[in-house]
Amino acid sequence: MRAWLPALLSLGGCDPALPAQRAQCPGWLATDALRPPEPARALAVGSNYGDGALFALDARLGRSERLAVPVTGDAVLRTVGSALVVLNRAQGAGDNLDFFDLRGALPRRLCQVPVITEEERRAGGASQPYGNAHDLLVVDGRRAYIARWNLPSLAVLDLGTGAIVRTVDLSPWRGRARLPNPDALALVGDEVWVTLERLDDPAHPTQPGLIVRVDPRTDTVMGALTLPHANPLGPLWLSPDGREVRVATLGDYARADDGGVVAVERATGRARTLLSEGAVGGNIDGFVPLPGDRALLRVSGARRAGSALERNRVVAVDLGRAVVEGVWLSSDTWSPALPVVLGDTVLLPDPGGEDFEGAGVRLRDLQGRPLREGVLPLGAGMRPYDLRLAP
Repeated sequence: MRAWLPALLSLGGCDPALPAQRAQCPGWLATDALRPPEPARALAVGSNYGDGALFALDARLGRSERLAVPVTGDAVLRTVGSALVVLNRAQGAGDNLDFFDLRGALPRRLCQVPVITEEERRAGGASQPYGNAHDLLVVDGRRAYIARWNLPSLAVLDLGTGAIVRTVDLSPWRGRARLPNPDALALVGDEVWVTLERLDDPAHPTQPGLIVRVDPRTDTVMGALTLPHANPLGPLWLSPDGREVRVATLGDYARADDGGVVAVERATGRARTLLSEGAVGGNIDGFVPLPGDRALLRVSGARRAGSALERNRVVAVDLGRAVVEGVWLSSDTWSPALPVVLGDTVLLPDPGGEDFEGAGVRLRDLQGRPLREGVLPLGAGMRPYDLRLAP
């Protein structure tokens, strides 16, 4: 663990030293992005739908503590070298990214970056556009792409100045949907691959999802790959041999037979379903690889009348053999956070029960065995909303 974590474990509340107004991002962000340090710890967003808080998790000591870093209730976390980026996705706050320096004794706010250009704001008129940033990816030594779910383009961010310098148009690939709904970004060789959810019917989508291939040297779209199912969710992962890119496709929440884990061959663009929803008995709405060709799947039950979901689980599978190994977690409450792997420790989000009672993060080994009893809590009545490894 880095030196600042013990100091953070004594913090609480808000830091009055955080500047209120936006400042220009420091130039070292671009240089530091070229030398990303190895993950050494985990940070988690705790959420009760309305409010959010950021927590540091010490897996070695089995402790968690709230940090003086403001986040919204549905924020997601990314890192740029030694900096933490908070993607605040709430209406009204979702048009900004907050950067924090993790190199010192305490996290220090560096700058706040708008994810919508002035031109887009003017074009929005009375109905201001809402960015809803879903992902951020460093693409070279100076720039990052931002996937904005509520806008039909990627934003290209200059890390040296903290300004959006251009956009990459995705509107031709929206199909029947109002927007292409870009979700996840990944570097695949010399290209950036972007998943498009393309929700033609947000409640019951049927339009197949896409992966769009972008050349970051020219910021142009090179083509699109069609997925066999609708609604790709969550991160893109490379297979152990590097020949395939894998992604979870949810389909329709009301059905548990129209999605699965999809593999796309890099050489041919051919897509196939590695593991269907029927094989695990529920909607697969995210997965995280384990060493070898194993993975943890987040599996939710089919949505019935109202908004209730049937039993939700985290399931271990062998993707190479398409075999279900076992259930690591079962809950009546859905969790938006995916597990993360830190060395030989898996941090497993647990949403708890009613009103998120007992929610937190459980520590498991790579076979799913508990490393400690109970959970690392994220504040009273707060479930894990996002979990991220940090330098």
